[in-house]
Amino acid sequence: MSMKLERFLLILYLGGLFFNLCWCSLVIPAAPLLGAALAMVLTKGGVAILTITFCQRRLRMIPGQPLAQFTAAALTGILLYLLASGLLPREAAEALALTPALSLTWHWWRTGR
Repeated sequence: MSMKLERFLLILYLGGLFFNLCWCSLVIPAAPLLGAALAMVLTKGGVAILTITFCQRRLRMIPGQPLAQFTAAALTGILLYLLASGLLPREAAEALALTPALSLTWHWWRTGR
């Protein structure tokens, strides 16, 4: 809002609200608990991704190389979770999924980034 973009922010949040209402009306009748949980997670995640993407393009908050490293670590973590979720207990799969992000954090801490 400090960038005089209140209308854009309103449009962003109205888009999130529209998505949420559509999702709720389509999915919750068939699967109430899962539909409601996914509605919250997907709406919050989508609005967060759009907000961060806009701020990154407008302000260049995170330099290119660390952003690419972080994205690769996140995608690797998701892949590890999906691969391990059927083979390991849930907690072990989650711990495995965190290892790329933790390794990257350790690398950045050691190199002084």
